[in-house]
Order: sequence, then C-alpha cells, then structure tokens
Amino acid sequence: MSGNSPTHSADSNNDNNPFVRLQEILLSDDRQRLDDLANRLDRPVDDVAVGKILPQAIRSSEQKPLAEALGPTVSAAIRESVQQDPQPLVDAVSPIIGPAIRRAISQAMRSMMQTFNRTLEDSFSLRGLQWRWEAWRTGTSFAQVVLLHTLVYEVDHVFLIHGETGLLLHHLANQTSTAADPNLVSGMLTAIESFVQDSFGAGEDLEKMDCGDRTVWVEKGRKAYLAASIYGHAPESYRERLQESLDQIHHRFGGALSKFKGDAAPFQETEPHLANCLSSEFAQRKSKSKFVPYVLTPCLILLALAGIGWGSVQCLDWYRDRYIREYFSPPSTAQIKLDGNTVHLSGTAPDPWVRKAQRQSESLGQQWKVDWTELKNSDRTWLDFLKQLGQTPGYVVVHSDVLDEGQYVIKGLRDPLALGFAELLAEAGIDPNGVTADWQPYESLDTSLAQQRTLRRLALPEGVQLQYESDGWRLTGTAPADWIASCETLLRAAGVSPVDRSELKNADANFQALVESLRHEPGIVLSEARRVDGVYRIVGLRDPLARTVEAASPELDLPLPLEQHWTPFYSTEPDLVLKRANEVLQPPDGVTIAFASGVLQVAGEARHAWIRRLQQLDIMGVSRWETDNLMDLDQAYAQRILEALNQEVIVFQPDKTEFSDATSDQVDQIVRRIQALERIATGLDCIVTIRVVGYTSASAPFRPEALTLAQNRANNTAQMLRTKLDDTTVRITVPQQQDEPLVQKTPSVRLETKLERILTKP
Repeated sequence: MSGNSPTHSADSNNDNNPFVRLQEILLSDDRQRLDDLANRLDRPVDDVAVGKILPQAIRSSEQKPLAEALGPTVSAAIRESVQQDPQPLVDAVSPIIGPAIRRAISQAMRSMMQTFNRTLEDSFSLRGLQWRWEAWRTGTSFAQVVLLHTLVYEVDHVFLIHGETGLLLHHLANQTSTAADPNLVSGMLTAIESFVQDSFGAGEDLEKMDCGDRTVWVEKGRKAYLAASIYGHAPESYRERLQESLDQIHHRFGGALSKFKGDAAPFQETEPHLANCLSSEFAQRKSKSKFVPYVLTPCLILLALAGIGWGSVQCLDWYRDRYIREYFSPPSTAQIKLDGNTVHLSGTAPDPWVRKAQRQSESLGQQWKVDWTELKNSDRTWLDFLKQLGQTPGYVVVHSDVLDEGQYVIKGLRDPLALGFAELLAEAGIDPNGVTADWQPYESLDTSLAQQRTLRRLALPEGVQLQYESDGWRLTGTAPADWIASCETLLRAAGVSPVDRSELKNADANFQALVESLRHEPGIVLSEARRVDGVYRIVGLRDPLARTVEAASPELDLPLPLEQHWTPFYSTEPDLVLKRANEVLQPPDGVTIAFASGVLQVAGEARHAWIRRLQQLDIMGVSRWETDNLMDLDQAYAQRILEALNQEVIVFQPDKTEFSDATSDQVDQIVRRIQALERIATGLDCIVTIRVVGYTSASAPFRPEALTLAQNRANNTAQMLRTKLDDTTVRITVPQQQDEPLVQKTPSVRLETKLERILTKP
C-alpha cells in the first residue's frame, strides 16, 4: 500500500502538470505512429487486417483472372484432400448429386414409357396399319413413315461458327441424327455466305438454305453465328431461340471470340447453349373416339378384300409393263407407257432400234397396239439437222459421227457471230446432252455476218447513231476524224453497202484546219497531230522566231484542250533567216541586210567593230556573207587622216633646226591628227608607223653640212612627236641619209605615215 502511494501521487502530479499535458497534446499522434511502425516491424503480416480486406478484394476482382490464379491451388487442395480422406467430400456433394441422379433416372423412365406407348399405338391402331401399308407400298421403313406423319420439325445439328474466319467453334447433334463432318459443313456455309455477299452486295446475309429434305437456318451475330439443320417446318419462334442462345454466347464468350486464333477448346463450354437449340415438335394427337367393334370388323374385312383386289390389279399391270419393257428394251432416251392394250412410245431413239422395234411389234399379236406418233427417229433427225446446219451462215461441218445410245459427235468451224449451236439443237428437237461438239472459231465470208462483224468493229463513239433504212445504212451525229477515216476503211474492206454520211459531222474539223495551216507556217515542222485521250496533241519542231499557234490562228475554236510539245530548232526559211540575222546583228542605221539563196547581203556604212563581229558570227541558214557594198567607216576615216598627214610639210628657216612659232602650231595640229589616227588604229588592230624624213632647199647650193641639217631637223621633229605620243601604238623612225640630202623647194620635214596590222587573237 505504501509502495503504491508515491506512484499514484506522481501520476496525479503529472496529470496536473501543464507541461506534461501540453506534451501529450503535441506529441500523441507522433507517438501513435511510432508504435504502429514498431508493431509492423515486429509482425510483417497482420492476420486480422488481411482477414478484413480479403473478402472485399475477392468480390471486387475480375472473375476470370481470379479463377485462373486460384484454379491450380484449389484443384491441388481438393486432390490432396480426396487422397487423404475422400469421405468429407462425398458427404458434401451427396445432397446435390443424389436428387439429380434420381431426377434423371425418373425422366428417362417416363420418356421410355411414353415412347413404348406411342410405338404400340402406332403399330396396332388403324392409323398404324395404314402407315404400315404405306411403308410397304413406297418401299420405305415404317419408322420413317411414322416420323413423316407425326413430326412437325426436328433440329438434329447445331453449329457454332466464328464470323471472321469461318472456322467451326463447336458442334452438337442429337442421338438419332446421321453423321456429318462439322468442319465440312462450316466451310460450305462460309463459302455460300461469301458467294451471297459477292453476288448480291456486302449488306446481304444468308438466313435460310434448303438442302434436300432439310433446311439450314443461319442466325448472324457480331462475332459468330449459329447454323441449325432442321428437318420439317420450324416455326418462326425457333429463330428467337437461336438469337437468344447466340446473345448468351456473345455475352459470356465475347472476349474469347475477339481473341480467337484457331483454338476452339474454350468453346466446349458453349454446349448447354447449343443443346438449348436442339429441339423437336410432334403433331398433336387427336382424342380417340370410341368406336363399336362390330362396325370396325366389317370395315376391316372390306378394306382387306379391296386391298387384295387392288393389289392383284397392280401386280398384273406391273407384270405386263415389265414384260413389254423387256420385250422392246428401249434406250434411255425412249419411254414406254401402257394404256390398256396400247403401247405408247415417246422420246427419241436411234434408227436401228426403231427398225428392230417395228419388227418386234408385228410379233406381239392382234390384242396389242403400238403408238409410234410421239417417237422420233433420232438418226433421221440428226441427218436433217446436219443438212440444215450446212446451210446456216457461219457453220462449216468437217466431221460428224453417230455413237451408241443416240450419242453424236460433230466437229467443224463456227463464226462467233453465227446462231448459237444450242439454239439450233433446240429448234431441231435434239437433246444437247447427247451431242459432243468441237467448234473452232473462224470468220465467215458470208455477207450478212461480214457486215455484222464490221458494224461491231466500228465501235460507235458517243453521240453517233447508226440506223438502217430502206436505202441502206445511215450515220448521224458528231465523230472524231480518225474514227471517220477508219470507218470508211472498214466498210470498204467488208463490202458493206454504201453508208450515207451526209449528216455525220467531223468533230475535229477545226483541229484539222489548224494542222493544215501549221504545215504551211514558216519555222514549224509537225511530226504528230492527233486526238489522244480527250485532248488534241501537237508534237513537232518550232523555230523560236516562228509564230505561235495562237498567233497563227487567232480565232482558234477547238472543242477539246490543246497540248503542244515543241522542240526548238533553227529553220532555213528565208524570212526567218533574215529575221534571225537582224536580231543577232542588230545593224546600225545606214546598214541594210538582204538574204537570198543562202547568201546574206550587207550594204551601207558601219563601224569596224560591228563589221568584225559580223564576220565572226555563224547564223543558221547563211552559207556565206556578201559585204562588197559595205563600207568600213573607221578605215575610211583613217585613210583620210593618213592622206592629210602625208601631205603635211613642216618648213624650217634656212640653216635652222628649231621650230618657229608657226611651225609649233602646225606640229600641234599634226599631233592631234596622229592621236585621232591612234585611237582608230586600236580598233582596227593596227599601229601607226611614222617615218620622219628631213629635206634641204633646192635653191641653195649644195654644202656638206646640208646633210647634217636635214638629219637634225628630222631628229628634232621625231623627238618632239615622241614626247607627245604613246610609243606603244605609234612607232616613229628617222632614216639615215647617205651621200646627199633629199631636196625640196624649202628646208622642211615630211611625215610618211601609214597603218600596220598587228597580230591579235581572233
């Protein structure tokens, strides 16, 4: 007691301590989280927490993945439990299996008793006797007759087929059905479905198909379809059952249908849905009416006597019919029918059998009559047919033969435009199945067929009509020129009667006129001009200086677009050559150009540079130049300057070598002329050469120093000219005088000036 008191006192103090309370308020959540983390580390899996969330997790998960995940584990657990102790599992399933087995056995016994009662009723009742008589008379089994009269419909086969691939997914059949290859049936249905869609449109589906005494109903779905083989006449309500089963299959197996790659194992589980489609319905039995035995007995006796009498008559007729058939032994193409004592023969038979039958009929006796009116002699009919065929246009018979049993062979030539061979056989009354024909195609020369073939080959274009009138053929409308030309050729070659083309218009008349004008247009050479694929196409050569198509035909009006494909070239037409020369040379004012016979004649006045360029040009169509009447202005001007310079005389004072004032002015003028000549000489590819020659006075007596004075005057003049002229384009020389000076009237200096051509690049 005393030991606990301090603790209690301490706790009380802590509770009353504000700091402790504040610490609990601030850190209580963090302390709780730390405790939870410690518990998780101590216990990695919380069984209680997992037990709470596991049922909800199983309910919220997808069924199929969960089943796939738990399936092997559950199966292994059940297998292990059964091996150790099977009794608990037996005790668990016995309440379910026991009632199910008893119910199945009870249902089987009821069905067996019902079938047994129905068999007794059908076998020993009046209706059963009637059915047995019908089975004996028709040669069929009694069970088939009973089924025929009592069964409304029965579904014996159900097929589940994949819609996209057409492969069989599952098949179910009842116990009484005949064996059938399910894959073969599914392939057949897929092929027929494809045929229906290809022939009648992609939107058409196959819903019903008759196959002998059975009907196949097809119910289409999004990813698969059901096909049911039905014997009898099923009501329309059965299609609702098919649709309901197909919807259930799509709902449950939609994923498997979408992912189907050829493995049909997952669709074995569709058997309950297919079994729902295996149904049958029997006719409702009428309620049995009570009858009096003593009334039924006489009726049965009378019926038996009547049956015996009728059977005797039928047996006699059968014997007589068999006797006649064996007596005549007709071929398969002939039929025999008895009418009392009259034998009616019909159909066709070969000539040997007809002759033999006629001889046999004479031995039958007087009580028998033979009617031959409906029997045809096939050999005679065949011979008449061959004769008629030989006269038919377009047929040439090369070989024909008669085989056994009325079979015929014929070989020959047949025009594709001739009448059909099957039609001719039908008109002659000959069975086409008994004729083997081998026809090789050829073109007959018969007038009617030749005309028909020609008219077909004409291939009338749109807008052209061909009409046959009393006076012959008539063409009307508008057609291309090429077709009109080919039409005339074909008609002429086939010998067709004249065709009136007065109302046939040429659609290409404007284009032909354009082509004709272009053929005469200078500078244009046409290599192709025709109508191609709805356009007019022009191909050829065109000089760049020639007129365009639009300029040549400004009022061009064509019904179709015009395509132009020109290759440039230089024409030798005189007008175009002259035009090209003017464009290339661009003659200055005062120069005229003419062209004739390949010679370009240039006349007038022009600068030397233009004349030199003229001589260097090569113009297509110009074989040579003629410039006799062309004056070079630069050369003429240079010649005038040269003449003026060579006439200049520089006069000196006696015994003087210096220039006077007048002489200086004269020298300046000479320099200016030389400079002008220098400029012209550059353009002429020439240089100016000046030979300065000094002269003495002829009036003065000869003195030895006169030669020196003349030489000095020439040297001074040359030196002065060199200082004022360009020595690269002007060459100045002073000749050395020999024994005696040159004499003039006055002491002077003369300039012997000329132009010398220098070598330049061409």
